[in-house]
Amino acid sequence: MGSRSQCTKRSRRRQRLGAVALIGVVTVVAHLPAQSPSPAPFYTPGTMQYPQTMKPWSDKMALGASLISMPSAIALDGSTIHWPLLVYENTLGLPAHFTLATTFSTEIITNHVEVMPRWQVALSPRWHGDLGLGVAYCFGRMTVDNFDNRINGWFAYPQVGLGYDWGKLALTFQAKADWIMSLHTQSGGLIADYSKNWLSGSSFRLILEQPIWKHTTLGFGLQANYLKFYYPQWPLFPTLDHHFWIPEAQLYFTL
Repeated sequence: MGSRSQCTKRSRRRQRLGAVALIGVVTVVAHLPAQSPSPAPFYTPGTMQYPQTMKPWSDKMALGASLISMPSAIALDGSTIHWPLLVYENTLGLPAHFTLATTFSTEIITNHVEVMPRWQVALSPRWHGDLGLGVAYCFGRMTVDNFDNRINGWFAYPQVGLGYDWGKLALTFQAKADWIMSLHTQSGGLIADYSKNWLSGSSFRLILEQPIWKHTTLGFGLQANYLKFYYPQWPLFPTLDHHFWIPEAQLYFTL
């Protein structure tokens, strides 16, 4: 009997010690600081080309200009000519990771209106990509002496983009094809209809975007065009037999 009583006492003692240890562990865990989730990445505000998903129906705008250096092989005076393009762009956020970019470019005698839906995808918190398909209409008129020169045409621009955002600086690379669906030119009484649905070439663009003041972001881009026909060059009446490298510098500010 004495041995059984001692065993019972030892068992009760172990139970009390276990209960005290459990209470201690619960108390320590309860006082540990709660682990907060990792903060969401901060993205560069006001970017126009970085493929970041926008809130549906929100929009952003930008004004800019491009300087295009035409190759001397097609310039009328045998030297490189710089052609400034004024550009207005508006991007509208849509549901399901889509955006709609509308761009109007003009040299007064040349006008180009493009609408491009894009679909964005997050490859990582900082790496984002997108796919787009732009459709554009180009029209222009230039009167020289007794000649009335005109152009109009439809273009398609399949595009893919990849960008990285540091939070205060975003870098984006874009590549697109230039598909001419139809092109019509007129010089005086001479009318030319080029064959429809042909590939003019491709363009490659690298864009750096950085906030500079309040809600204003500066974008600077370098674009290399490898094309048979680039719409700003139409007053030169180029032949469409050869591809040319046409460099372009772009600068714009978000509004």
